[in-house]
Amino acid sequence: MKKWLSLVLVGSSLSAAEMLYIEEEDFFIDSKEVSCKEYSQFITATGYKCPHDWVEGKIPQERTERPVVNVSYKDAESYARWAGKRLPSDKEWLIASREAEKLKIHNFCDDECNDNVAEWTSTPFLYKDRHFRTIRRGYVPKECCDKVPVVHKAPMFEEDRNNSTGFRCVKDNPSNCGSK
Repeated sequence: MKKWLSLVLVGSSLSAAEMLYIEEEDFFIDSKEVSCKEYSQFITATGYKCPHDWVEGKIPQERTERPVVNVSYKDAESYARWAGKRLPSDKEWLIASREAEKLKIHNFCDDECNDNVAEWTSTPFLYKDRHFRTIRRGYVPKECCDKVPVVHKAPMFEEDRNNSTGFRCVKDNPSNCGSK
């Protein structure tokens, strides 16, 4: 299981942490997307189906530590529930990406050549009377000398899977559960 219990307050050194605490909204968010290795542990524990691009149900060796992709919204939600977490709302994802940028943590807005993927959020997206979920992706275009991050928002059908969409999870601050 993921070692997410090394929780850190905003402003602390985040080099070894796996979650970022967002004090204003009172939640913890994974500092990185769920990796193929972490998703594989979920599959082993639950018997859940693996992404379609895993040959014979095995992670391609070169992708073990990379973000899991080819997962639907339901797949991501099932993993989050199994891990005792949930998917972030669009607002939470944006707040966390802005806080991470202030702290120079580039796990939300990496250079285009890195393993950054679009990420599922729990926020519904209604467009032309069709129901989607919101996905977010942050990156820094190579041509931007000043490293200004670009954040995209897009709709995606809950059933869709592709090789550029993964997810990260959030957890409410347990000390404040029920106090909101």
